Amino acid sequence: MNTGIRYKLLIYLCFIFVNLHSQSEWRIIDTANSPLPNKWVRSITGDSVGNIWIGTYGNGLAKIDANNKWTIYDVFNSMLRDDYINTLSLDGEILWIGCAYEGLQKFNYKEDKWVSYNIDNSELPFNTINCLYVADNEVYIGTESGMAILSGDKWKVYKAGDKDINSSIVSILKVSNDSILVVSSDKVELYNGKRWINISKGLKVNSSFSMAIINNNGELLIGTFGNGIYKYNFNRKRWDVFDESIKDEMVLSMLLYEDNLYIGTNGNGFLVVNMKDKENKKRYSKENSLLLDNWVFSIYRDISGRIWLGTTKGINVIKM
Repeated sequence: MNTGIRYKLLIYLCFIFVNLHSQSEWRIIDTANSPLPNKWVRSITGDSVGNIWIGTYGNGLAKIDANNKWTIYDVFNSMLRDDYINTLSLDGEILWIGCAYEGLQKFNYKEDKWVSYNIDNSELPFNTINCLYVADNEVYIGTESGMAILSGDKWKVYKAGDKDINSSIVSILKVSNDSILVVSSDKVELYNGKRWINISKGLKVNSSFSMAIINNNGELLIGTFGNGIYKYNFNRKRWDVFDESIKDEMVLSMLLYEDNLYIGTNGNGFLVVNMKDKENKKRYSKENSLLLDNWVFSIYRDISGRIWLGTTKGINVIKM
């Protein structure tokens, strides 16, 4: 290749790169350039003072404070019971930690106090925690074998096989003062404290459900492992495909902020969909951007408006 062709090719590649990243600023956090203890990040959340909490799958919990100071908590240097963390949820100064093998932990990080809940010392139905939801001083806990609600020191437990509840609970939301939405791998139910209502009857999905959120219109958005996202209107009791162009997507994570729906996929990168104009969407992958990996397990928006993505290769922080 002669010098002239090489020069033109270099200019072309620079143009492509600038065009891709001109609308956003990317930061990479991995085990090589930071104290991040493990590349596989399953959950990210943050508090009102700017602390970022990171749950890794294999090396415990990490905190980054507002001054970029890191603190690592693992089974060797703290009372953390499990280095494999599936999910995190904050309630003021309390961090709730859902573990893969050792149950639930309550961490008061201001006072450095830990409380552990497992099948041996509590009414927790199973030690694998898939999801957490905190509302009105209650903690809703989705496990691999049923659901529990912890209010103070009182438990309400719904074990797999009891009544209509299924085993693997993947998402829980409170949709009204007296109703909660419980999503298992193959069923979507409303529970009003007395009765379970299966609202997914008639919905033909060839893959399991992954997670749920409520959109700005009060409608339910359900992600699936292979059939994209479905939308449910509670008033009309009707299901629709959210977006035909992504109907084959495997959804791992979702975050809605204002008019943008952020979607983390299983092997197909990170997608941003404008809710008012679904044709206006952008897909980021490790092939066309600085995204570390195409498996995006967690999405969080911090108090500065930056988007944090947890992948199997580390963390991307994006200012969009």
